[in-house]
Amino acid sequence: MSLRDLAAQRGRFDATDEAFDAALAALEALARRWQVDAVPALLGEPTCSLAVAGTARGERVVLKVPILGEERTTGYRAARAFAGQGGGDVLEGDDATGALLMRRLEGPDLSALPADAATDVWIDLFQRMRAATGEGMPLADYVPMPQAPLPGMSGSEHASIVALHASLIDSSPAPRLLHGDLHHFNVLEHAGAWHAIDPKGIAGDPHFEAAALLRNPWHAILQSDDVAGMLARRIERIASATGLDPGRMRDWGSVHDLFSGPTNPLKLPVSPITQFDALREPNGLVADGLSGTPLHHRLLAQVGGVPDWVDHLTSEVFPIGSHSRLIAWPFLPDYAHWLQVGWITGERG
Repeated sequence: MSLRDLAAQRGRFDATDEAFDAALAALEALARRWQVDAVPALLGEPTCSLAVAGTARGERVVLKVPILGEERTTGYRAARAFAGQGGGDVLEGDDATGALLMRRLEGPDLSALPADAATDVWIDLFQRMRAATGEGMPLADYVPMPQAPLPGMSGSEHASIVALHASLIDSSPAPRLLHGDLHHFNVLEHAGAWHAIDPKGIAGDPHFEAAALLRNPWHAILQSDDVAGMLARRIERIASATGLDPGRMRDWGSVHDLFSGPTNPLKLPVSPITQFDALREPNGLVADGLSGTPLHHRLLAQVGGVPDWVDHLTSEVFPIGSHSRLIAWPFLPDYAHWLQVGWITGERG
């Protein structure tokens, strides 16, 4: 079996055949150039990259070739910038494709730790990664706000969330290079040290870095009887150690996209998610998230009920009774983001 046999996996990815074939050709070529004895099996769930494990220079390594998206550009540059400063060790990189050869991280992810211990590891990584410099995608481009109300959103709600977004952008401190997706499942342990993987490479307000952490780990959020208290404790702990403003962290968490999922009809045997708004029952999306709603059942049915997919369908991030709403934002013809817009703690005027 060879790496070429991975072509049979193309249907698992949201990418054109041309993009997938180009990434696979690069994977084969770079494995030869960097003398990687690669295992012809993909690591993890399909995302935007082809990643295989192997050995090179007597070490266990991962060879990762992006198929599309920011991993080819800003994510690639950020991975190199963060190497040795909280990120994983990069052994080789290919500017043309955004491919990386990295030392393999063998340990668990951050969700294996108790909540406070996980937050403390996150804080340590955040502080170390602050020293990294480089160019990134502007935060305003990474988290844009649509100019018209989204499906299920009133005009006043739209105006409120857009005003908050504009206020955060306009009042941002000097931009820093950010990971952009620094949550529990993107932090891995190896040989007693913790490392951040898969950066997006964002340039912007450092307070945004906590946004992904606030919605993870999804299983802890689903099981918590006091989500608001859990998030407040996490925010307070980060603010105390880093000097970040708790209000800005909460506000960035409120406008950050919390729900997303692939809707490529070639991958999922249903109509695109952008049609669901018309198909859902009245009031099918409730203020405390989407758990138990008709939409939730349909989304789980799409992916065969695989629980691990629910990390993008986290429910009850906002406390029951708080002002929030789940909306669909179709930003590509076959891909949509689910956003829970509102406030992490209580009402805001």
